[in-house]
Amino acid sequence: WKYEVARSTDGGDSWTALGSVQPTLAKILQPASGTVIYRVRPVDWAGNKGAWVKGPTLRPRIVQQTSPYATFSSGWTTLNDADFSGGSARQSDAAGSSARYRFTGRAIALVMTTDPTLGIVKVYIDGDLRKTVDMADFDPADQIVVYARRFSSNSEHVIRIVSSSGARPNVILDAFVRL
Repeated sequence: WKYEVARSTDGGDSWTALGSVQPTLAKILQPASGTVIYRVRPVDWAGNKGAWVKGPTLRPRIVQQTSPYATFSSGWTTLNDADFSGGSARQSDAAGSSARYRFTGRAIALVMTTDPTLGIVKVYIDGDLRKTVDMADFDPADQIVVYARRFSSNSEHVIRIVSSSGARPNVILDAFVRL
């Protein structure tokens, strides 16, 4: 009938109930630091509860665009502003400019500034084009997750974004979030 979900941030010593979800999807905000473990258990229509099943210990991290693991083609400049994660971001208004981040993890997200005046990026994972993201498709804001992807295991990957060669090549990259 449903699943009960709980989260621990202290290695499983205590758990916070996050509620019930149906049938198999839960969207839960997660801090980008520390460690976290999730657990779920099934509940049938009669109210019988199954055993808790615990997931792996996760270590989400915000990785700033200043990380030595993030590399940029020519054409990027640094913007300093408290509205950006970590106080700075990288901007490019050159068509075809690219940024790359090599990481080991279970998931990756791309944090950018969105606005109708900003452009389009192509997102590549391990060399394969996965999505084309238009910053005009979002409400104007800083620190917006514009792309996220999960992987079946904790493994090494490369995410690369390439500014479009269209009429709006201007993009602002704030950070990456890995899990």
